[in-house]
Amino acid sequence: MNSKRKNVLGAVYIAVTVGIVLFIGFKSHNLHAAFHVLSKLKKAWILAALLSMAIFVLLEGYILHYFFKKQNIKVGFWRTLKIAAIGLYYSCITPSSTGGQPVQVYYFKKYGVPAGASTSALAIKLICYQLSAVFGSIFSFFMFHGYIRRNLWASMPFIVTGIIVNLLPVIILLLLAFKKALLQKIAGGIVLFLHKIKIIKDKEKTLQKSREFADEYCGQLLYIKQNPRIFASMMLLTAVQITVLMAVVFFVYSAFGLKKYSLFLLLALQFILYTSVSFAPLPGASGAQETGFYFYFNSIFPGKELYFALLLWRFFTYYLTLLFGGSLVAFDGIAAFFKRKRNPAG
Repeated sequence: MNSKRKNVLGAVYIAVTVGIVLFIGFKSHNLHAAFHVLSKLKKAWILAALLSMAIFVLLEGYILHYFFKKQNIKVGFWRTLKIAAIGLYYSCITPSSTGGQPVQVYYFKKYGVPAGASTSALAIKLICYQLSAVFGSIFSFFMFHGYIRRNLWASMPFIVTGIIVNLLPVIILLLLAFKKALLQKIAGGIVLFLHKIKIIKDKEKTLQKSREFADEYCGQLLYIKQNPRIFASMMLLTAVQITVLMAVVFFVYSAFGLKKYSLFLLLALQFILYTSVSFAPLPGASGAQETGFYFYFNSIFPGKELYFALLLWRFFTYYLTLLFGGSLVAFDGIAAFFKRKRNPAG
């Protein structure tokens, strides 16, 4: 199955999920009730949720830009931000967020960033993100273990599985980073397989490129090992980034005028929810996220407000990213089309 077909299927799956959520919700809540609830929302907290998502995307671009700057790789911040947002879009529409990074490597290469450098930057960013999510979830569990034991104990298998699954990419990336021979062996095996099934024609040239890639990738990560302050800075920035994302549920909660539960409890529940469902092999963990929200927050949002809180939270944390990133993808495609039209030979 080619990547375009996968993306189309991902988009269809997301659309079906949205349709199901809206059908279930509006079967129980009529449009008049929806307008009544939404009209009472406090606008300042809605703006806070929008600002949180803006900061989240800005940090996604800035952290990559920071890495490249420390490596003396010249790529502008706004260009990096655009590629970061496009990567978020492709992560949203592909199972287990697998589509974002390959697209980002492709875009960075178009702007002169070597594949090894962009791959290592994205690998370090992923390590920081996964560690922040796991540490946040573990810390949240111990801080609010009483509440979790009383209300969410049935979710423990999902929490534990989520922690393990979120740590696996970190272990694999670190193993590959510091075991160059293993990385070269894996890359070589992939090249030989692709050559055998006639996808790669020039085996020797591709093997040489794979060795160069392994050298560059491991060299970049070795530089981080020798300069731990850079990793510490990226880790701190990523921790802020993911916390800002997790805080959106508190802003939605406050927009309804609710005050019973604290910011810290809502952050804790959101961290645990993320870890519990992020490993679902679905585009944007759609379906799993919505089900998890109902389970984790049904005692936080009273009655009919739970459904509308789910819609708002999912809009800010997922569909807004889809709209923004998708708009950039469309704009970039249109710009490339007109460029080819003006210069057919190029």
